[in-house]
Amino acid sequence: MSGTVVKPAPTGQSDATDQPPPPPRRQPRVRGRLVALALVPALALTAGGAVTLLRAGHGRQGAPGRLGSRAAHAFADLPTPVTTDLPPVSEAAYATDLAAADRANATGPGTDAAPGALKATTVSLKDVDATLARRTVALRARNEAAFLATFDASRAALIKTERTLFRNLVKLAPVAPVYHEVPAGGTATTLRTYVGLFYEFKGVDLEPTALGKLETWIRRNGKVVTTEVGSVPGHSTTRYAPLDEVPLTVRTGRLVTVVGAPDAVSDLADIDAAAERAATAVHAVWGPRPGPSRFIVFATHDSRAIGTWFGAGTAPIEAVGATMPELAVLHPERFAGARVILNLSDISSGQELYRVLRHEFTHAIDVRAQVTPVGNPDGYEPAWVEEGFAAWVEELDLPIDGSVYVHDLKALRSMWDRQFPTDSRDAFYTSAGDHVAYNYAVASMVYRYVDRTYGAAKAVAFYSWYAAGHRDAAERVLGVDADTFRNGWADWVESVIG
Repeated sequence: MSGTVVKPAPTGQSDATDQPPPPPRRQPRVRGRLVALALVPALALTAGGAVTLLRAGHGRQGAPGRLGSRAAHAFADLPTPVTTDLPPVSEAAYATDLAAADRANATGPGTDAAPGALKATTVSLKDVDATLARRTVALRARNEAAFLATFDASRAALIKTERTLFRNLVKLAPVAPVYHEVPAGGTATTLRTYVGLFYEFKGVDLEPTALGKLETWIRRNGKVVTTEVGSVPGHSTTRYAPLDEVPLTVRTGRLVTVVGAPDAVSDLADIDAAAERAATAVHAVWGPRPGPSRFIVFATHDSRAIGTWFGAGTAPIEAVGATMPELAVLHPERFAGARVILNLSDISSGQELYRVLRHEFTHAIDVRAQVTPVGNPDGYEPAWVEEGFAAWVEELDLPIDGSVYVHDLKALRSMWDRQFPTDSRDAFYTSAGDHVAYNYAVASMVYRYVDRTYGAAKAVAFYSWYAAGHRDAAERVLGVDADTFRNGWADWVESVIG
């Protein structure tokens, strides 16, 4: 797709009627759920209104943010942060006279003797709370100057990053964004806090999620400001990317918000058309189950983005698309919503774009059906369960002889062993050679079989039961024992692949 404009099929046109023959065997077209639930911590509210720190863990050691590596547990390996009551955010108190608040700061103890001088003056949590309240009001009021005034003006790179973040957030119009802090050490003159931006995208998130950073605070010219922004030790520094990295272009459609990096601006109209069509199809399959009413898609030709945007990590990941679930701050056992990322450099046609979007939107729409097993990294459903479901929805409107996954499985017939793919999430995505393509293909055939034998509604219910944390979908949803189900499925697969 790089350097070309994608032309999706017109809305309403049936792909099944004029589907070209399946393509020749190709490298695995990985589409999946990248899960960085919060590879840097999210600030979360407890029932009593206090602030605590939560995070999601890494996958296997040395491979944070790999496809399917998901875990969520308390901040056990870092010093336990002190909790603090949330300060009230009064727009009336700060929006009406920011200058008066600054004058009050400037006349307090420790005022700089000369403009621009940086002296050892104290910084308290009360000072930080007041600054974050002003930052919150400035973001809500779309007041760029007031927003940037909460950062150290002498740090040009920091100001550039925060200006980019502010302008992108204004375009995306998050619902009721608010900044909060949790102490993280430092000294009386150079305080450090975790700072979380609580926000939600309307229709995309069903409740607030959070972006977190570690901020260092000083007093400059009498005002308490952030002078340095970083990540929690051992975690990704890219949690906010691309929001604070590049200027984004936003197109808001009926069901999808399409967000393009600078290299994808010329593709947005085509992506928008394919995305609206894919969203309509996925909503029809999912029906009235809990889920978002809208999707948000971030598109770029930079293949590295899949591995870095929204905190996935720093290494490129080979994928044409990925979905990033976002942890809910009020209910950390749930996901708030998801962000879809498209790697346009590896999408070669409008048909493939449409298929990738159907796959990723399936991952995005089902996040509220899932329970995140906090404290139990092995408690998620096997990768084959969710990837097989997304692959089935992706090709639900295609006859079986038009399925790329069926074509792949026929080409890999020598690997067939009459078994479901591995339950190991790492092994599903990182197996050597053709095993990843094989895993996707076999997983898709589980749902093809359920659809053919029990009906499409049962296929959706089969997945939903797994997503809710159960492992007995054959018995509870289909009414057959596990061995009978597996043997019937395997016999059918063999009849298809020969």
